[in-house]
Amino acid sequence: MRSIVDRYLPESDRERIRSCVRGIETTTSGQLVPMVVGSSHHYPGAGLLLAQVAAFVVAFAASAIVFFSRLWKGFQPVDVWVFPAVFGAVFFAVAALERRFPHLRQFFVHKSEREEEVAEAAFTAFHRHGLTHTRGRNGVLIFISLFERKVHVVADEGIHRKVGDEAWRKAVDIMVSGFKSGSAADAICEGLRYCGRLLAEHFPRKPGDSDELETLIVEK
Repeated sequence: MRSIVDRYLPESDRERIRSCVRGIETTTSGQLVPMVVGSSHHYPGAGLLLAQVAAFVVAFAASAIVFFSRLWKGFQPVDVWVFPAVFGAVFFAVAALERRFPHLRQFFVHKSEREEEVAEAAFTAFHRHGLTHTRGRNGVLIFISLFERKVHVVADEGIHRKVGDEAWRKAVDIMVSGFKSGSAADAICEGLRYCGRLLAEHFPRKPGDSDELETLIVEK
């Protein structure tokens, strides 16, 4: 089964993004790194809630059918086991299904929880991948989490002092709008080019500058 990253961003699109980053790097000494992940968190509680809700609905419906079918025929002792038996069977079936198709739990994750998990994952990735170690303190991570459908920008202090939060919010808006109207690769490249112009304005490329970081990080 293809991962969510492979579905939304096949290898041909990843190469387009790498090419876009390489083009940006010819204009700036800043280090711009897009990172695409399948999900920022596993959300086990959401999967459990999904299974519970589905099991309750089906078990309740099954119990109601048995109840009304027995109104004129009389109830049997075995009827009391309909609800727990159906609930258990559906619970384990849905739990197994959502492990194979994790996007099903999407509707049971609150927006604020998604935002918090994406921000935390982006901050962790920024440090884990060495974006704080650039010479000009001008590393920028464009963190794209597909399950949550969120984009988060983390910038090092050198470039953040010159640009500020509003510019990064605009970069996020550009990409999010692009995701809704076109391909993921087009949206990412458009956002990258916007960030690239900001970096080139404040950190233009100089002789001897080198590319210190990866052009694209993908984690499925």
